[in-house]
Amino acid sequence: MNFDFSADQKSLREQARKFLGEHASSTRVRRILEGAAPYDVDLWKGMGEMGWMGTAIPEIHGGAGFGYLELCVIAEELGRSLAPTPFASTIYLAAEALQIAGSDAQKKRLSAIGATASRRSPAAGGLAALCDPRAAGSFAQLPVDRIAQTVRPTQQQQAAFDTLKAASASAAAALQASCPAMALETPVDRLDAVAKRLDGMVQAAKSVRPALGAFYAALSDEQKARFNIPGFSTNAAAP
Repeated sequence: MNFDFSADQKSLREQARKFLGEHASSTRVRRILEGAAPYDVDLWKGMGEMGWMGTAIPEIHGGAGFGYLELCVIAEELGRSLAPTPFASTIYLAAEALQIAGSDAQKKRLSAIGATASRRSPAAGGLAALCDPRAAGSFAQLPVDRIAQTVRPTQQQQAAFDTLKAASASAAAALQASCPAMALETPVDRLDAVAKRLDGMVQAAKSVRPALGAFYAALSDEQKARFNIPGFSTNAAAP
C-alpha cells in the first residue's frame, strides 16, 4: 500500500511552506509571542485569502470540499513554522463541531461566512497566489521606466524599445484577463481556472520574448551589463 501523499497534496504542502516561509518568519512569530496581540492578524487574514479555512469544510457550506488529509498537510506546515494563529481552535474544533452537531441555522451562517471569504478572494489556494499582481505572473508587465532610466536607449534603439513596451502592456492585460472575475464554486472549476491562468502565463512569456530579445540584441555591451544586474528585470514596475 502507498501511504505517501498524492501529487496534489504535496503541491499543497509546498504552497503552504512557501507562504508561511514568507509570512511567518521566526522574527514575526517572536514579536507576537512577546507582544500584546493574541495572534498575527495579518497572517490570519492571509491564510483566509489562501482558502485554508475551508479546506475540510464541504462546498455546500462554503468550504473548499477537500478533506482531512489536506487539512493535516496544512496543519503540519503550521506547526513547522510555529504560526501564531487560532487555526486549531477555529478550524479543528469550532468548524468541526458545527459540521457534526450544528443546527441548520448555524450551518447556514457558516455558509454565509464561506461565501463572504470567497468574494474577497476570487479563487482559493494556488489560483489566488497566481492571480496576485505581486506574484510571478506580474513578470509580463516589465518595469519599462526603470529600463529606460538604467539602459538609456539611443535613438536607433528606441523603435525596439517601443515594441517591447507595447508587447509588455499587451501581455499584462491578457494575463489579467485570464483570472476569474467571480468566485468559483467547485474544485473542478478552480482547477480549470488554474490551468487557464498557467496557459496565460506561458502565452504572455511567448509574446514578450521576441520583443525583449530584439531589444536586448540592439544594446551595447555596456548597456547589457547594466540590464544584466541580478533581479533587475523581475522587480516590480516601479521607477
